[in-house]
Amino acid sequence: MPLFAVLGGIFTATEGLAANFRQEDDYLNSMLAGGVAGFLAGARRRSLPVMIGCAFTMSMAMGAYKYFGSLTDPFAGRTKEELLKERREYLRLE
Repeated sequence: MPLFAVLGGIFTATEGLAANFRQEDDYLNSMLAGGVAGFLAGARRRSLPVMIGCAFTMSMAMGAYKYFGSLTDPFAGRTKEELLKERREYLRLE
């Protein structure tokens, strides 16, 4: 199985577990998941400095993407109630 697919699965699972455990969906979950995925990506080199460097890099990249992603998100600034109302109106079958 390609490394990219495995790391994507690990990232997604870790992010979901962190969000479920913390009961929050924010950039810290992405940072944690990026750190785990980066650490495992660096493990292929069997070098602790590379593993730590990859973990730090992936953690910062994924955290920044999630944190600043709301600036380009078309749903930014809307409450959950507004989003649910819009979804219900969109999915209404007539």
